[in-house]
This record gives sequence, structure tokens and C-alpha cells, in this order.
Amino acid sequence: MISSSNRKTMKAALLLLSLLGVVRKGASIDLITCDTCVAVINGVMNDEFNDFSQVTPSQLLNQLIVECENNTWGGENTECQQWVSDNLVTILQGLQAGDNGNSTCSALGVC
Repeated sequence: MISSSNRKTMKAALLLLSLLGVVRKGASIDLITCDTCVAVINGVMNDEFNDFSQVTPSQLLNQLIVECENNTWGGENTECQQWVSDNLVTILQGLQAGDNGNSTCSALGVC
């Protein structure tokens, strides 16, 4: 039989674990900061792609990954690479429309 104080302790422990799960889940939503987003996209704009109408998604992704590596490290680099992969179509459309990093990152809800 579980005593009343043990039940309270177990409830508190379960609540704490639940809260930690919510915090961790929430942390994974923001994979990239505004500053990193702008730096990565502006970095691609400063590369050899003057006219993004001829750039394939694969070419852009490769260059975005290079920019993630240049602007982040550790776990942030992995998250940056995942984020650019997940948002590749929107990033390419923004670049083809002539948008800069600030505009594209704002449109993506990062800034």
C-alpha cells in the first residue's frame, strides 16, 4: 500500500517529468535564431548565385548547409541544417523574388 506522502511525491515527480517534456518539446520548435537565419541566407546571397532563377533546390541546400557550418557549431549546426532543409522551398522562393535575409526570415516567422 502506498502512503499519502508517497502518493504526493509520486504526483510531484510525474508533474515535473511532464513539465520537462513540454519544455523540451517547446525547445525543439525554435531550431534557428533570427540572427543565424539572416546570416545564413545573406551568406548564400553573397556567394556566386547572382541570379537564383537558375539555382536548383539541391544546389541551394548544399550552399545553405555550408553557411550553417560557417555560422553555427555543435547542436546548433545540426538544427540549422535541419531547419534549412525543412524550409528550402520557401527560402528559394524568397531568394528568387529578390528578398534579403531579413525579409525571408521574417516571412518564415523566425524574426
